[in-house]
Amino acid sequence: MPSIAREFYAGLADELAGRLRRIASFTGHAGASGYYHEEILREVLRTFLGSRYSLRTGFVYLSPERVSRQLDIMIVDEDDPTPYLYRHGDFAVVHPRALGAFIEVKTRLDKAGFRDALAVHRSVIAQLEEERLVHPLGFVFAFESPQYSHRLLDAWYRSVSLDNVIQNYPNVICSMTAGAIVCGHSPPGHHVILEPTATGQRVNAFSLFLATIKKVLEMRRGIHSNPYKYAFIDGMMLAHETFCLGQGSIGLHPVGGAP
Repeated sequence: MPSIAREFYAGLADELAGRLRRIASFTGHAGASGYYHEEILREVLRTFLGSRYSLRTGFVYLSPERVSRQLDIMIVDEDDPTPYLYRHGDFAVVHPRALGAFIEVKTRLDKAGFRDALAVHRSVIAQLEEERLVHPLGFVFAFESPQYSHRLLDAWYRSVSLDNVIQNYPNVICSMTAGAIVCGHSPPGHHVILEPTATGQRVNAFSLFLATIKKVLEMRRGIHSNPYKYAFIDGMMLAHETFCLGQGSIGLHPVGGAP
C-alpha cells in the first residue's frame, strides 16, 4: 500500500505543478491568475469528496455587521436544509452552520501572505464563536514558499497580532515546496512536519493535507475512522519546536511522534 499511495499522491502533485507551469508559460508569471490556481486545487479536492460536499468561493454571513472576508475555497455541506443565503455558480454566501472547512490558497506563501491567511482564518472563527457553533477547521495551501527555517518562521509568527489560542491556528499549512505545518494544543502553536525526504514536490505534506480534510469532514458527521491509513505519510514526524502567534519560537516541547 505505501508504494501505491506514493505513486497516487505523486501523480496529483505533478499534475498541480504541471498546470501551474502551463498557465505561467502564457502569462509569464506564476501568480498571474489566483482564481485559476484555486480552481486547480478545487478539481483535485472534488475527486475526494462525495456529493454531500461542494466547493465554493465567497463569504460566510451572519449579519450585515458580521461577514467574513472572502474565502478562496469553502467546503459546504449540501445536506444542510438552507446552506446558502445566495449562490450563483461557484460563488456563494454561506450560513456558517453549513461550512465544513475552508482553505486559503496562495500561489507563493511569504510573510505578507501568511499574515493575510491567518487574518482571514480569524474572521471566520470569530463569527462561529459568536454563534457558539463548533467551528470548522481552516487550512492554508501554497503552491510554493521559501524553505521553512527557524529564522523565517520565528519572524513570521512574531509578526502576527492575534491571541495565542488554538482557534486562531489553521489546522494544516501545506506548501508544495516547503512541506507541512500542523497545530498542536499543549501549548497552542504550530509545528513543522519533518519528512524523510525534503526535495522536489512535498508529496508527503500534500497527502497529509488531503487526509486531514477528510478527517475533519468525517468527524463532522460523527464518523470515527482513520483516513490517514490511505495516505502517504510514512516516516513523517512532528518537530519539537513550537511557533506561537505574536511570540515566534518558544523553544522545544515534547510533542514528537507521527502526525
